[in-house]
Amino acid sequence: MASSSLWVSYGDPVVRTPHLDRLAEQGVRFKRCYASNPVCSPSRAIFQTGRYAHQTGLIQNNLYLKEEERCFAEIFSENGYATGYIGKWHLDGSQKPGFVTPGRRQGWQYFEGFNRGYYYPKGAKYFK
Repeated sequence: MASSSLWVSYGDPVVRTPHLDRLAEQGVRFKRCYASNPVCSPSRAIFQTGRYAHQTGLIQNNLYLKEEERCFAEIFSENGYATGYIGKWHLDGSQKPGFVTPGRRQGWQYFEGFNRGYYYPKGAKYFK
């Protein structure tokens, strides 16, 4: 879930999120969380694995999250949850945008992720 989406959960009267509300009621709800790494890829790996960047080896952008790293999607799946990932992946090494192969999706059952980095070789022309 994108951090920009979090304001609409937890019982918001306008945007109803019954599944997220139930998950929060049945689990642990963190109200004050902090990223232990300010860089994109390491921060994503920390969130997915629950391990620090120096433990996963992903200490900067443009490195791969090792396939043997156990991510929370695998644990959720093993316990009967359906898992899905949509959005920027940025755990597959290259600066260049690309497709994330099924073997690199770290246990997510439904996956619409894209390995978007920050590689824009032609600058403003890239966006035309």
